[in-house]
Amino acid sequence: MIRLNLSEQYAEKKHQDSLMALEKLKYAEIEKAKEDQIQQQKERESKLIQWGLIIALLLTIGILILIYRNFRSKKRASDQILLQKKEVEKQRDIAQLEKKVADQQRVIAQRQKMELEHINQEIRDSINYAKRIQNAILPSDNAIQQALKAQFVLYIPKAIVAGDFYWVRQIEGRVYFAAADCTGHGVPGALVSIVCSNALNRAVEEFNLVQPGEILDKTTDLLLEAFVQSDQDVKDGMDIALCCLDRKANEMSFAGANNPLYIVKRKQFGQNYDA
Repeated sequence: MIRLNLSEQYAEKKHQDSLMALEKLKYAEIEKAKEDQIQQQKERESKLIQWGLIIALLLTIGILILIYRNFRSKKRASDQILLQKKEVEKQRDIAQLEKKVADQQRVIAQRQKMELEHINQEIRDSINYAKRIQNAILPSDNAIQQALKAQFVLYIPKAIVAGDFYWVRQIEGRVYFAAADCTGHGVPGALVSIVCSNALNRAVEEFNLVQPGEILDKTTDLLLEAFVQSDQDVKDGMDIALCCLDRKANEMSFAGANNPLYIVKRKQFGQNYDA
């Protein structure tokens, strides 16, 4: 009985131990399952965190790329605007410089114009004064009228002063008159005309020459004497037609240098023409 009781107790205890072992095993399995579940949960969460970090990193990189591109775009636009601004400022400076140069050129041109006008006025005044001097050597209308009754003078100089001149002298019943064309024109011609006119005056008044040929020969000598004093080779003179009208003898003599004498008779123009 005791052995049987002990055997039963042992069997029951063994059964209880088996149950307890089984429960422990189940509990251990449950704990392991929980741990596996927790571990899986942790792994999932870790993976989620990793993916989240990766996504966040990618987003951050993408945002940084966008920010960088935006920065580069803005910088490029800023550089472009700055370049355009510099170009505009350069064009403005060039325009201001050109305006300044144009103003200076305008001022210089105005000054030069005023100087040229002043010089031109001085030259005109000098030429006009030279004309007065040249007119002083030309015979007056009254002197021509007294010397030659039926006459006219056609004197149209190309410039204000000219190298052409006419000459009239009345000495002891003889009237000397001439038309001369000096070398040069304008002021140089006028200067030569004064020298030539003075030479004619000296030939008839100082040397008392009568014949036109002698007067022209002496005039040539006086001109050579006047111009030979210069160190330069001066080849100035005049072409001239010189007439001498002797009222007492009613004769006219002529001498010319490259200028001929034309005689127009009454019959060529009818009886009303006085030759």
